[in-house]
This record gives sequence, C-alpha cells and structure tokens, in this order.
Amino acid sequence: MSSPLPPPDPSTVRLASPAVTPVAAVAAPASAVGRSPAGFWMVVSGAGLAVLAAFLPWVSVSAGFVSQSWNGLDRDGKFTLMLGIAVGIVALVSFQTGLKRGAAWAVGVAATGGLVLMVVDAADGASRLAKVNDLLDSYGHASLGVGVYLTFVAMVLVIVGAVLSQRRES
Repeated sequence: MSSPLPPPDPSTVRLASPAVTPVAAVAAPASAVGRSPAGFWMVVSGAGLAVLAAFLPWVSVSAGFVSQSWNGLDRDGKFTLMLGIAVGIVALVSFQTGLKRGAAWAVGVAATGGLVLMVVDAADGASRLAKVNDLLDSYGHASLGVGVYLTFVAMVLVIVGAVLSQRRES
C-alpha cells in the first residue's frame, strides 16, 4: 500500500489562472467598511417618503356628493417637503464617505423636529376635525389624510436609519 500524500506547502500553491484575484485582495471602499448600509437606505427611503407625503391629502372632508381634500403643501407640508429634500441630499452626499456622525446627528435631529411638528399638527388637526364632524353630524365626515400618516412613517424611518447608520456591522 502506498502512503497518503503530505499536505501541500501553502507558500508553493499557485492559482490556476493568474487573472483570478484572491477574494481577500479585493477590499471594500474605506467609506463602506464597518457601517450598516441598512441605516443609509432607511434614511434615503424616509426622505423620499417625506417628499411624496407632502403632495398627498392631509385632510379630507366629504358631505353628501361633495368632497374636498387638502394636501400637505397647503399647510406644514412645505416644511416636511424641504426637510425631506435636505435630508436626502445630506444622506446622498455623505454616502461617499460613509454617513459621518455629525451628518447622522443632523439628519436625526431634523427628522425629530419634523416628527414633533407632525404630532402637533395631527393633534391640532384632530381637534379641529372633531368640531367639523360635530357640525356635519351624520351628513358628512372629516378626517386626516394619508399624507399625515405617511409623514409619520417617513420621519421615524429617518430617525431609525440615522441611528443604525452609526452602528458597526458585525
């Protein structure tokens, strides 16, 4: 019987083709190392949703055959639109170097301000709509529109994304 061959010496092992680059030699860009891309995409998605939500109905009123809705641009949606654009720009620009801690904090604080604005607006709007519903009695209905709720979701996405963007990947 023949004896098994000894294991090869790693220093003498050659790749089958010189055109093949070992995986370890291909490095990720320095900006992407250690940062969670999920946080970045949450910030960008939240910014996009905030922009979209400004154009959607924030208040809807219907009575009989008549209905009317107002979008965010008729009121504070102008601020959330500008906030969404600014947050999106900051996130996309800082993506080249990784979402830096200062940029992430600025994005998180701005989104928190937007969220507070939405809570105040929704509370104010809900109390006003309750009075309108009392006046309409059973002849109609007034409610907050989808744009308000989508702006809430957008601001929460941006805040969570800003926090996650600072966490190291494991």
